Parts: sequence; structure tokens; C-alpha cells
Amino acid sequence: MGRIPNPTCLLIVISILLFSPTSNSEEQEGVKKSLIRFVQKLSGGNKAISKRWNMTSDACEWVGVTCDPNTGLVWTVVLEGLNLSGTLDAASACRAESLLVLKLKNNNLTGSIPSGIGNCHSLIWLDLSGNRFTGSVPDTVANMTTLLQLEISGNRLTGEVPDLSRLMLLRNFLAQENRLRGSVPVMNFDSLQGFNVSDNRFQGRIPDGAGKFGADSFLGNSGLCGAPLPNACSDDAGSPAVAAAAPAGPIDPPTVDVSGGVEVQGNGILMLLVWGCFSLLV
Repeated sequence: MGRIPNPTCLLIVISILLFSPTSNSEEQEGVKKSLIRFVQKLSGGNKAISKRWNMTSDACEWVGVTCDPNTGLVWTVVLEGLNLSGTLDAASACRAESLLVLKLKNNNLTGSIPSGIGNCHSLIWLDLSGNRFTGSVPDTVANMTTLLQLEISGNRLTGEVPDLSRLMLLRNFLAQENRLRGSVPVMNFDSLQGFNVSDNRFQGRIPDGAGKFGADSFLGNSGLCGAPLPNACSDDAGSPAVAAAAPAGPIDPPTVDVSGGVEVQGNGILMLLVWGCFSLLV
């Protein structure tokens, strides 16, 4: 007999179906202006994108955008590998309260990840990997409790990662190839399917809850100790031992396919949410 899906997930799905914001022309115009500001700040290397995002065109026809087919509310912004070289204006992006997916992978974006990203309260997928972001991971990420997928790998991020244990729905956390330090971030490892913090500067004992992931998820952090790495910790209290140097070279992240494809269109984004929630079984 099948298990009952997590009631929190059911509540989120029902909320999306029944309590999504209704389309209001004046509000929609405000959202369009904010999204245009957002794309203008990050489209430094691709002016063709910003020109096609304008007030005279339908936002649902903009490059990289998909919408709710019934209300016209923006659901996804996917701008991957487009030579974008600006900065992330999270405040303008989060003005679209209906935004569920924001993917800016493999561009040349610089600057920090703004704390305002935490105001994207509906995001289930945030992918900022393969850019040149610097600074720390903002504490506000810990408030993004609807996230299923968080990808920040392949940047130049530093500092400690905030406690992510409140992200109860998180299925994949990929942060390899940065300069992050401190302890391995606290999170609900039991619910994770993909996890990678390799090639950083983490220190200390690998959490017991991470036992489901292999050494590839942790290699390249000379200060880490404990299973699944071969170097033991110096004592049971968790003080880090002097670790052997990890092999040089990048570590391939685990293959993660949440949506079944690169693009999520129409009702497919709702199916993504349903998939994520119904796969989190109590």
C-alpha cells in the first residue's frame, strides 16, 4: 500500500491551483516593467534579449519566459547560456510573485547574490550555476521554503553557507566548485536526492546524515574528514584531522533531471511541482 504524500506538499499544490494571484492589467503592467529592469541589468552581453523584452509585446512571448496559459502570469524565466554579463536584480525579478522557476545557468553574471532573492517566495527552482558570482550565500535563502532545487555551483562564492534545515522540500543542492568555507551546511539530508559541495574549502566532520552520498560529493575540501572520505577525524568530538589533499581537477556533479527536460512549458511547471511534492513521502 502506498504511503501518503507529505501534507505540506499537498497544501502547496492546492494553493497553486486555488489561490494563485488573479490577472490584473495594472498589476501585470507593473510586473512587466520590473521584469524588463531585471533583464536589462543582466543582459550586458546580449542586447538582443533586452530589446525583445519590451512593454509593447506580450511577456509570455519574451525569450525564456513561459506563463500560466489561463491567466498570463509569468511562471518561468529560463535564460541559460546566452552570454549574459550583468548583475542579478533580485528585487525586480521577485516582483513577479507567480515566478516558480528562475534559471540563469552558464552565463557571465557578476556581483553578489542579492539578499532580495529571499523575496521570491514562490520559487521552486533556482539555478545560478556556471557564472562568476562572488560574496556569500545570503541568509535569506534559508527562508525560501518552497525550493525543490538549488544550484549555485561553478561560481566564486565565499563565506559560510547558512543553515538550510528549514528547506524541508529541498531535493537537490549543488554548490561544488566555489570557495565556500566553514562546516558542511546543515540541511535535511534524508529528503535530498542530489548533493555536491566538492571543490570548496569546507572543514570539519561530514554530517552523519550525509552517509547516503559518496566521496565525490565532498572531494576537494582538504579540511573535511570522516566517511565517506578515507581520512578519519582526529577525535569523536568532530575536530577536523589534517586531511590528505584531494585529487586535482573538477568533479562532475551528479546528473539531476527534475523536469524531464530543459524547458518547462504551460502546465508542465505545475506537473514539476506535483512531482516534487508527491515524491516527498512521509
